[in-house]
Amino acid sequence: MIRRIASSLICGTALALCATSPAWAQSNAVNALLEQARYWQERGQQSRANEAYRRVLDVDPDNAEARRALNHRHATPTPTPAPAAKPVPSASPSRRAPSAAPSPAPYRPSASERAGQERAAGFDALAKSDLPGAKRRFDAALALAPNDADTLGGLGIVALRRGEFADSRDLLTRASRGGNAARWSDALASASFYAESEEARRLLANGQAGQAASIAERLVASGQGDEAVAYGLLADIYETQGRYAEAARASRQALAVPGTAAELSGQLETNAARQEALAAWSAGDSAMAEHLFQRAMLTYTQDPWIRYEFGRFLLSQNRRSEANALMQSLTGFNDPDHLFAAALLAERLDRPDMARQLVERIPEAQRSAEMQSFAMGVAAQRAIDRAVGLADGGQALQASAGLRQIGANTGLPPERRAQIAGALYDIGDLQGASSLANELMARPLGAPEAYEPLVRVLAGTGQSGAAQAAIRQASSLATGSPADVATMDRMNGFLVTAQADRLREEGRYAEAFDVLQAGWASAPGNDAILVSLGQLYQAGAMDQQAAQTYRLVLQSDGENMAALMGLIDAASTSGDFDSARAALRQAERLAPDDYNVYLAGARFHAARGDSGDQRRYLEHARELYMAQHGISGGAFGHGNPFATMENANPFATQRAVNPFDPSSLAAAGKATAPVQFGSPLTSRVQQPSPEAFSNYAGTPFNTIRPAAPAMSPPMSALPPASNAFEGSGPTMSGQSVGSDPVLASIAAEIDTLRRETGTMVEVDTHYRERSGEKGLSQLAELGLDAAISTGFAGGRIAARAKAISIDAGTPEYNSLLGFGRNGLLQARGIIAEEEAELIDAGPQHASGVAVSAEYKSDIVEADVGSTPLGFDHVEVQGGVAVTPRLSPYSSGRLWFERRAVTDSVLSYAGAYDPVTGEEWGSVMRTGGGASFAQERNGSGFYADVSYFKMDGRNVRGNDRLQANAGGYLQAMADANSVLTVGINGNYQAYDNNQNNFTFGHGGYFSPQHFLSVSLPVRYRYSKNAMEVAGYLSPGYQSYEQDVEPFYPTDPAAQGELDALAMLDSDVTAYHDASSETGFGVNLGGSFWYDLNGQTRIGGELDLNTFGEYNEVKTVFGLKQSLGAK
Repeated sequence: MIRRIASSLICGTALALCATSPAWAQSNAVNALLEQARYWQERGQQSRANEAYRRVLDVDPDNAEARRALNHRHATPTPTPAPAAKPVPSASPSRRAPSAAPSPAPYRPSASERAGQERAAGFDALAKSDLPGAKRRFDAALALAPNDADTLGGLGIVALRRGEFADSRDLLTRASRGGNAARWSDALASASFYAESEEARRLLANGQAGQAASIAERLVASGQGDEAVAYGLLADIYETQGRYAEAARASRQALAVPGTAAELSGQLETNAARQEALAAWSAGDSAMAEHLFQRAMLTYTQDPWIRYEFGRFLLSQNRRSEANALMQSLTGFNDPDHLFAAALLAERLDRPDMARQLVERIPEAQRSAEMQSFAMGVAAQRAIDRAVGLADGGQALQASAGLRQIGANTGLPPERRAQIAGALYDIGDLQGASSLANELMARPLGAPEAYEPLVRVLAGTGQSGAAQAAIRQASSLATGSPADVATMDRMNGFLVTAQADRLREEGRYAEAFDVLQAGWASAPGNDAILVSLGQLYQAGAMDQQAAQTYRLVLQSDGENMAALMGLIDAASTSGDFDSARAALRQAERLAPDDYNVYLAGARFHAARGDSGDQRRYLEHARELYMAQHGISGGAFGHGNPFATMENANPFATQRAVNPFDPSSLAAAGKATAPVQFGSPLTSRVQQPSPEAFSNYAGTPFNTIRPAAPAMSPPMSALPPASNAFEGSGPTMSGQSVGSDPVLASIAAEIDTLRRETGTMVEVDTHYRERSGEKGLSQLAELGLDAAISTGFAGGRIAARAKAISIDAGTPEYNSLLGFGRNGLLQARGIIAEEEAELIDAGPQHASGVAVSAEYKSDIVEADVGSTPLGFDHVEVQGGVAVTPRLSPYSSGRLWFERRAVTDSVLSYAGAYDPVTGEEWGSVMRTGGGASFAQERNGSGFYADVSYFKMDGRNVRGNDRLQANAGGYLQAMADANSVLTVGINGNYQAYDNNQNNFTFGHGGYFSPQHFLSVSLPVRYRYSKNAMEVAGYLSPGYQSYEQDVEPFYPTDPAAQGELDALAMLDSDVTAYHDASSETGFGVNLGGSFWYDLNGQTRIGGELDLNTFGEYNEVKTVFGLKQSLGAK
């Protein structure tokens, strides 16, 4: 704007100089008229020649040639006519009438004569300053004589007087080539000077400041033309290039040129004062810059542009209130320049409405092209803001359509269209943003900062080459000013971080690290690079290093929201809750109305296990989001219950470390994560269940639940599939929140949290059937499980009652031989050679109600209760488990428990020997184990080892060792489903074989060696209120069971049986050994449906053929949350 005003003054000076110097016009008009007069004289047309001479004297009264010619005409005597001759008589006698003398033909001037007349008339009009008339006459002459040098020269002078310098230069150059170049030399030199000045300003306006500077420097060096104009032009160009000190010197040199017009001198003085202040600012001398700005404002009180630049300076010092006051002072004037300067400053103050109001105060007729362009840009910005608001409200398609329509308006300034490209990118319309950005790359933009959105779009859409080209174009416009240096750093940061982020998302962490390190080396201190590095550390499970990297950013910029949000999550994950809390408070202070801050706060409190504050933050985030997007239905207060008044930067005192040295970062804190790279975790680590009998080979990992809060427990009753802590119900809420994805996500989290912390009643029925020998290993179990649970001490506490009925049927005759001591009766009969009278055992059946109290949190699980009350023998059972989180992607587990062995009626409830009535069975296992699991991005591995001792009533003791290991890969995942494939290996070893039903045996599968390898495939689908899961785990197994005595706990009975066996080989005293190798499969699925956000119903089905028996389980359940929704 400042340079535009100076240009108008300089051009005005040029025109004034032309207007006050008519010598060129007079000289050439006289010469043309004299030539015309000579022409008519040579042809005897003296009257016409005299007319031309008189016109010469009108222009130049002292012209000697014209005076001589006219004086000579008056001094010459008129010649005496000769006497008439007498007529000669005709020879013919007859007399004829005399013939009339022929009339002379009318004179018709030639084309060259007419051209000369028009040319002379043109010069005459030019001498009278009738520029339109002169041009008309010269054009007519040129049509008759296209290459006439004088006519071309006349037109050149007309163009020069009209300020059409380039046309004037071309016409005068052609005239000079026609001969007598000296006649036009002065006019040509002036036209050339101003034409080059005009070309330099055109290049400057198109962003080609380097070429413009070359022209201006050549004009200054030539010494031709107006030196003040040349130096003033050079000063404008230097200021555009940020060469403020040189600009100030050029302005001072222009002022030193003698005879500079007063108006131009005044503008040059203000320019020089402003440029000197800008030079001090650019050199980093803020105190001197402020002094010079203030002195200039006092000296040149009517100049608006010194105030505008001082306002920019104040904004760079974060002195917004002073800049705003300066803007307000400009609004007190009514002239266009003051109002425009105020509008520009208002836009920099992020007050678009004020900018619009100020520019509207400028009358339409008084607005320059630049003002009109700015007004269009402000209107476009309002439309951009509305479109972005639509996108924030979930109407991205409408927003994109609106922005595309605005961006298609080529009448908008290219800089504003570049902002539209950036806005399209921000709302996710990558195609529209990329298309517009590539179109704008063909157009020069006026300043380096105008390229920022283009670089961001091109880099973000993977067009690194185009982004680099945009940076080069911006660099050609950049100056050494702090603002331009910061702009170039940001753009280079965009390119580096976009490349690194893309590599990080592809899992190529080491390459991403190299890109960031190289970017940091070329632009140290770039906060965007550090933020991207922090995100890379987080993705690589290096949360301690990530947190320290974010702290480095916050040391210099305590208000960097990206770093604050990253620190909240990284510090929370690494257990540094003090740092996370400080970052959260700072973010709340800076952005109290940003719902994302409160979502981060909810994650922080979730990591701390504080479900109450977690829910409060989620609800406040929902309230803010609904208020900002005009969505009705919020039922929350308007106060912020989390706001703090802490204004200090809590990160300013952190010591500096090298962000690209992980060991340095780790030393600055307490690193717990290994220095390694991996895939980002999308779900918590899952733990395989090491249950020995029902799912030892078929269930290598219990569930694929992306939101699972912890690893699955390895204890059958802590908790079973239908407990109140986790269960198998859906994780998505059925609450209707319209189509807004943000609200849907928040609502789902609140519903999940409410279910996890609120009171819940669960009821389910289950049925289990195991193949086997009737009355012995065969089993049918029917149960009803009821539990009530609620949140307590960061977890859930529950009371549970499980009614169970188990039945094996009545042993048939052949089965009775292997039940109790009936085998001894048969042996006696064989020796006595008589049929044995076996004693009927009756139905093998038991029922009762097991009760327990349970507690579960993310780290600790515990329960205590009893085997079913109603069984003949009741035992206390329970367990405790601790699940420490070793890193964001791995966890361990330690557990200890005492549980009933539920393989058969004998092992679970016990039985009575039909021969003696003595009770045996009711086997309990007591022991524990340890496990480790790690998962990244849905893929992981796990391993566990456990040891248990088995004991029961009148049952031989036993020991079990088990090892389980496997891995899995996420083969497919989208917003609603996940598919995993894996491999699992299981090994078990028991000290002795208790898989029999004679007295002293426990009736449970206990091979001395067992090995299985399976290939589990799992699929899970969740959408809205429905969740479906299925799994298939085919594999192979091999096991062997040793020979065992019939009565291991009754030496007398076993001794008698051994003696009888020695008497007759038909008597058997030992159970045979066995082995088997073959195919096994575990398959099943589940279905759960959320009826209303509080009630869920569903069921499960499982088939397992691993082991010695085939087993089928079914569950049908209902889960009801109590209390208000």
